[in-house]
Amino acid sequence: MATEASPAIAKVVAIRAAHHPGFDRFVLEFDTRAAPRASVGFVPSLIGDFSGQKVPVPGRAVIRVVIQGAQAHDSGGTPTVTLDQAFALPNVMALRGAGDFEGVVTMGLGLAKRMPFRVHRFTSPGRIAVDVSPAFPRTTRRVTFMDKDAPAGSSARVAVRRPVPDAYPMTGLLDRIFAGPTIDEQAAGLRLVTSGATGFANPRVSGGIARLRLTGGCQGAGSSFTIADSIMPTLRRLRNVDWIKIYHPAGQTQYPTGRRDSLPACLRVVARTCLYLVSQLEGDDLHTGSFLVLNVSPGGDVTGTGGAFFSEWFSVRGRLTSAGAAIETRGESGAWTPMALTWVPAQGTFVGWTPVTADQMRHYSGGGVPLRGQPCG
Repeated sequence: MATEASPAIAKVVAIRAAHHPGFDRFVLEFDTRAAPRASVGFVPSLIGDFSGQKVPVPGRAVIRVVIQGAQAHDSGGTPTVTLDQAFALPNVMALRGAGDFEGVVTMGLGLAKRMPFRVHRFTSPGRIAVDVSPAFPRTTRRVTFMDKDAPAGSSARVAVRRPVPDAYPMTGLLDRIFAGPTIDEQAAGLRLVTSGATGFANPRVSGGIARLRLTGGCQGAGSSFTIADSIMPTLRRLRNVDWIKIYHPAGQTQYPTGRRDSLPACLRVVARTCLYLVSQLEGDDLHTGSFLVLNVSPGGDVTGTGGAFFSEWFSVRGRLTSAGAAIETRGESGAWTPMALTWVPAQGTFVGWTPVTADQMRHYSGGGVPLRGQPCG
């Protein structure tokens, strides 16, 4: 008995997006001559095919694209395209994947503003194009992300330019933050640090104070770079914003009233000073030799970790007065050089490199002159 051959599964092999006169074009390319069937339309929210859960898509509107008889991975399960990415176009700003399962690929396009769109199909190779109108007033503004490759001692904040609707600049800027850096910007080292947040709600500006509530989650305490490091400088560039108050998803912030900035506890950095002791320096190379890191809390307590270091220094415990005396002894022999600096986990390195003295350490613990240098992240 003859059997009917299974229909071929088209593979998504490329995703492109570009601005053209009068429209933003988003293109899916396949490894087949003709494009497979697809349904394209606005949806209130994007739902994951497998999980049934809402997939956060940055923007003011979502176009869902569902492709039948297609897949976005090879025979080994390796993705053939990136389904989560950002675009620096006037309207099409983000792509989020919602499924690549049993011959169905689902994704959502995040738009800066809900506008009309048209769908086109092309052959040789098979392509599906979605053209979205960008016909609304907009201004190019700066959005801040983290540069994971920032040199030691420099700021990890980097601003990129994005078009933002004039009708709601604060909301538009926040949308661009959560869309993230483009693929090219990521290749250059830029990253979006979400701190567990998936979006925002209730953005508003009144009396020079911008307020917003994070959604999804919040878990950035103790990190050297959080979502606040993107939000604060980005919104502060608006002329009508002097102070910014960011709220926890549950609604709390440190200073809900008053003309001052405010963060929820989940984004506040616990200030402490790192002391880095280096032995056997070779020229200007501060990374050469044995080392000990002392994490100094605001109260003066010291905890230590070390490597290739004498065992009696490996587990330093106590106050700065005793630690300072011991370091002073070592310093007199020229064996150790204490340094105050900041550990940046996202960069995997230290920044600051400020020499300190034993006297400074003892004064710090006694409530006198504090150490010079940045807090640890």
